[in-house]
Amino acid sequence: MSALRLFFRSEKWTKTVGLVGAIANWGIPLATIANFKCDPSLINEKMTGALALYSLFFMRWSLAIHPPNLALFACHVTNEAAQLYQLSRWFRHQPLPVTESSNEKK
Repeated sequence: MSALRLFFRSEKWTKTVGLVGAIANWGIPLATIANFKCDPSLINEKMTGALALYSLFFMRWSLAIHPPNLALFACHVTNEAAQLYQLSRWFRHQPLPVTESSNEKK
């Protein structure tokens, strides 16, 4: 039992968990990229914004830890770009607001 305890407290365990976590985390940007061709009306702007903020914070965190987790950093850079692209698609899909001055011109 003590050998297992030593392994869980070792740097090798930390690196293994960090790598597995980074690999599993790739599901988020890959799903987002797969949805690039979907109708923009299906985009949930609140969730997309939350995922963009999440990746922004964790990009910094992945470099601040020791040792830096570059695999996780790459994942969050990709996710940040994908989420911002999705937000831009959502914004472009929104109708322009109608103002009183535009109504008077008609």
